[in-house]
Amino acid sequence: MTNRQAKNDLLYLVYGESEVYYKQAYFSILTALNYLNVSCSVRICVLTEKPEFFKKLPVFVEKLTGDQKAEWMGGGTYIHRIKTLSQIYWMKKYKSNTAFVDTDTWFNKSPEHIFSSVDNDSSVMYEYESDVKASLPNLCHKVKDHEFSLGDGRKLNFQDGQLWNSGVIGLSFDNRYLLDDALSLIDKLYLLTNEYVTEQLVVGEVIRQNTKIQGCRNVLYHYYGADLLFINDKISVFLKENVDKDIAEQASLTTTFPYGRCGKNKFQVLLIKLISKILGIDKETMRAIQGIKIFLLDSKNSYFKADQHNWLIRSYNILNDDSNKPKLSTKSYSFILFNVEKLIKSEKLSVEEKKAWIPIVRKLSSLSVR
Repeated sequence: MTNRQAKNDLLYLVYGESEVYYKQAYFSILTALNYLNVSCSVRICVLTEKPEFFKKLPVFVEKLTGDQKAEWMGGGTYIHRIKTLSQIYWMKKYKSNTAFVDTDTWFNKSPEHIFSSVDNDSSVMYEYESDVKASLPNLCHKVKDHEFSLGDGRKLNFQDGQLWNSGVIGLSFDNRYLLDDALSLIDKLYLLTNEYVTEQLVVGEVIRQNTKIQGCRNVLYHYYGADLLFINDKISVFLKENVDKDIAEQASLTTTFPYGRCGKNKFQVLLIKLISKILGIDKETMRAIQGIKIFLLDSKNSYFKADQHNWLIRSYNILNDDSNKPKLSTKSYSFILFNVEKLIKSEKLSVEEKKAWIPIVRKLSSLSVR
């Protein structure tokens, strides 16, 4: 059970100049607020360089100073150590059970569910991803002749470890010392391996060696990869369209937000799949054609339009990238060219956008007449 003598703090860290991360955090907070009431045991907290961005929200905000940011990022050698140091700082200052939450998340249940799994024997991370041996063979090779120890002297073998996603890190106040152990190991491991996922690997392993880790994907969703652009643009639409509504209404409206990608016409998808299979077109190129088809659909829905824009960007990037592309038949290139020419002839592209697609047309034209 959660230690009722301690506060339960849901902590967001937001810094930098890009508004994308601030909007992500703002939206994630709205989704959390939709499930919380004034008498709940969770306090939403934001440590940020721009406190004014969150002034309308009923959250506890503290300013992240330039000195803190510079020190915690280690001079830019490995920026993700700032996550660990911000949580260390917060737990020591406010003496709270704390769940650090990445900004690119949304809640589909109350954050209280996270803290119901946090005590001295149990901690929370977003989800198990893989065993280290399977996903990080190069790291395993680099560390095989090196020793790593926890604060109490126990040896830690990363090669036999697990990789847990650190989109959420929930710890009890009494287990705050685990983050100090993790910090020294993060610096040592990154110096040896230069591995991007060092922070999540180390934090997960240190926590796993001392407590039972429980996942929380059933409580919130952490989006990344291909989903990022689609969700980010729709969040901008949501915040713009609902700026004049009160926070309670905004929070409630997050339940109707179109989290999935708009625009997939089932018949159209199946038709493109069938033609692509007949012509021997690879999956990536098939998706590019689907993206063009989706972009050309008429819609007045602002979320749909945002997704259409990102479908088109994805299509352009696929067709503009020749690396590791299989050779196709002239009929295949002709089919792709037909769809690209239809796009360029449409009135939906600006003059500059049409110019950007011309080299792709020229390349497809030469390949379709070999």
